[in-house]
Amino acid sequence: MKHLKMAKVFFLVLFSLGFLYSVISLAIYYYDASKAEAKIAELRRELAEPDGHQPLNYSAPDGLNEADGSVTIWTAEPEPGMDAEVKREAETTPRVFEIAARFRYLHSKNNDLVGWVSIANTRINYPVMQNKEDPLYYDRVNFDDVRDEIGLPYLDSRCEIAPKNQIQIIFGHNIRRRGLIFHDLTLYEDQDFWEKNQIINYDTLYDNGIYQIFAAIKYDARNIKKDDFQFHRYTHFSTAKGFDNTEHNFKIYKEQILKRALYDTKIDFDINDQYLILATCENSTSNSRFVIFAKQIYE
Repeated sequence: MKHLKMAKVFFLVLFSLGFLYSVISLAIYYYDASKAEAKIAELRRELAEPDGHQPLNYSAPDGLNEADGSVTIWTAEPEPGMDAEVKREAETTPRVFEIAARFRYLHSKNNDLVGWVSIANTRINYPVMQNKEDPLYYDRVNFDDVRDEIGLPYLDSRCEIAPKNQIQIIFGHNIRRRGLIFHDLTLYEDQDFWEKNQIINYDTLYDNGIYQIFAAIKYDARNIKKDDFQFHRYTHFSTAKGFDNTEHNFKIYKEQILKRALYDTKIDFDINDQYLILATCENSTSNSRFVIFAKQIYE
């Protein structure tokens, strides 16, 4: 009987410690999430208007000037069907990409900033980051290079913005408890929501883009084999390098998207479109993704 009482006390203490740990962990999570929200709100305040007009609290750092951050691409990417003379000119004409005025201040604070993505009537309104040396860096790091569990949306390390490759792929966490980062992508599971909210604004440092959503899918990332459909397999089609039968690859890719789409948007897309893919986690399986596909309709 004495041993039974001791066992009950032991399990009661163990349960109490476990409960206390859970409460403390949850409190820390909400505290960290609140700090992350405050930091993101600050970044939004520091982002200039589309015309480059700086917010009232703007304070340019020393040495920042109009040419800061410009990129010169000496060899332009030849386009399909380009005749020989035009191709030679493209390959020998430098192209200069200069950071848009609205991004210069934030870029001076963190050179990993590559753009901004937002969707009306959602909480998606975030900087887009990219660290090519550590592709998953912003999965658990904030704009100030401080580790947190929220992270920031980040561009696939294979993607370029100067010049912009055909398919831009952006990943972000699904922070359900606070509705942060890419949680609101899951709203597109509802076709009625899509019908009223089809547009994504995605501006890089060097250009603006308005995209129309044409498909939403759930993607199970478990046990994926080399030849299985992968929503993030390609970063280009019309100027594909290293791929044979590009038209054939696109045909299969398109068929898989349409097959997996949660509903029919009746929006067509082809091999020459510019694409934006946004992806986040969702809980259909242990390793499931919610992915939306959009094509550029205006620059």
